[in-house]
Amino acid sequence: MEFDDAAVKGTGKTLAARKPRRTLLFQGACLVLLWILSGLCLALGIAVFVVPATWVSLATDDGGPPPSNQTCPAITPANSPYAAVAVAANRQPFIAAWDAYVADVLGRPEGVRPGCEPLRFPATAAYRGVAVVHHGFSSCPQEMANLGPPLAAKGFDVVFPLLPGHGNAIRYEPDAPNFLWSFLGIAFSLAGLLVMCCTRLVPCTACCRCQCCLDAQGGCCGHKRRTQCICTLAALLGILLLVSTVGYAIVLAGGSDFCLSLSFVDGVGPGCMGMSEFNDNLPTSAAGYTDWLDSFNADVASLAVGELVLTGLSGGGGAALYSSRATRADGSALFARVLLVAPYIDVAVIGPVLQPAIDLGLGELKVDFGNDCRVARRGQGKAGYCNYRLSRIDAMREVAAVARDGLALPRGSNIEILKVENDGTVTNADISALAVQLAALTATDPQTNSSLCVATHVDERHSPLSVWNYIHQDVELEWIPELICQSVDFLASGVPIPTDGAGTFDGYAEPICHTDCDLGGCTYDCAADAFFTCAATPGRRVRR
Repeated sequence: MEFDDAAVKGTGKTLAARKPRRTLLFQGACLVLLWILSGLCLALGIAVFVVPATWVSLATDDGGPPPSNQTCPAITPANSPYAAVAVAANRQPFIAAWDAYVADVLGRPEGVRPGCEPLRFPATAAYRGVAVVHHGFSSCPQEMANLGPPLAAKGFDVVFPLLPGHGNAIRYEPDAPNFLWSFLGIAFSLAGLLVMCCTRLVPCTACCRCQCCLDAQGGCCGHKRRTQCICTLAALLGILLLVSTVGYAIVLAGGSDFCLSLSFVDGVGPGCMGMSEFNDNLPTSAAGYTDWLDSFNADVASLAVGELVLTGLSGGGGAALYSSRATRADGSALFARVLLVAPYIDVAVIGPVLQPAIDLGLGELKVDFGNDCRVARRGQGKAGYCNYRLSRIDAMREVAAVARDGLALPRGSNIEILKVENDGTVTNADISALAVQLAALTATDPQTNSSLCVATHVDERHSPLSVWNYIHQDVELEWIPELICQSVDFLASGVPIPTDGAGTFDGYAEPICHTDCDLGGCTYDCAADAFFTCAATPGRRVRR
């Protein structure tokens, strides 16, 4: 069907004339905003293409570490001021199995970076059993090492295994050219023009007459040039995305990395500034973790004499949740008590887009935490990775999913969850849902128990028991000794973290962890408090 251009134009003018001034101002503002955004996207695309981030490098020529200004001492068995108790003969099989595991880890061809070596703190009081402590995703045993001396003083051998694939001696590999981001930037600018053309916000020109969209009957106005304009923009957009995808595949085949920095202050462009870390031995699926956990529990942990207890932070919390299902030959729980600290059930912020991105073939894309991680934290001695692939984040997430799918509490299980209020790293609603699942299981089995409390006094820190993720920041972490001793009381004696009242968090009514630090008097100094034990009074430390 053909329409008369003059009639259509007249209708458009009449309709426009009837529009309130406020509507015209709003459309004008939208036009300006879309032009600005499109222009910025175009500028970014050109800048990234012309000045690739691979030209900017914060690394030394050999990819060496940043200068060290470490102020907190390493907490290791060798540095501990506490003497170990004599080892009885019946403990030797476990120690031999642990030593064999450590030798295997340290013998890996790629090496192990400082702070990532597996640790064992021998019991320094009358022996009672073994405590296993799992660190978080992308971190190392160093992260939770300050639990070692207090638990050892309660009579436990405390072991800190290295999660599979973690702890490589850091070396860097080339970043991919950033033309992918250049194409995407230009593509977004074209998308902006396409939106403006479809919504009549582009002025009528000889090349793109888009001044009207609907006639009086609500049908298409039929401008061939307008249709050609939209089709041309859409075709260019599709071509750019196609070229980006092909380029992505070519660079992957060539061995370089696409690396998207989450910190844009490091240099020009959103890449990793030539510091894409080689850590491709991180597991690519949940099985990479669960198979290792099954093997470690069977070949090492099960040889322990006495009680076995377990804790883990974040990704290590997901690993601990999975291991909480392990049993002894008689069907009782292998681990009598399990403490999950801010367990990684799902990741906050990028969680909703993580699986779609992987489904679109972006699982090999690396995300990077930038200069803050590489120079500041590492300069202070923090071990671990600063960038890793999306598929590796998803693999760690799937460990907790596997555990929840087959959630079971063996006879004698006692699980405590420590949740951080407004945790920005993991999804608290999922942690609360897990607590509800556990409570339902324990309600039908009097030989099991579960509990949860929300830490509202830790300044929303995802790692409330560790200084290492915040070592470069000028912040007070005065709650650490109290919270560590509360955790030790649970692991060593089964005393739940005390609570004070309740509140509503993430849609759930939950108890609040008790603290005396809000009354004043709590202090923490990572040097003076590197080694301390916990008093008989719950939650109290004894300084060395």
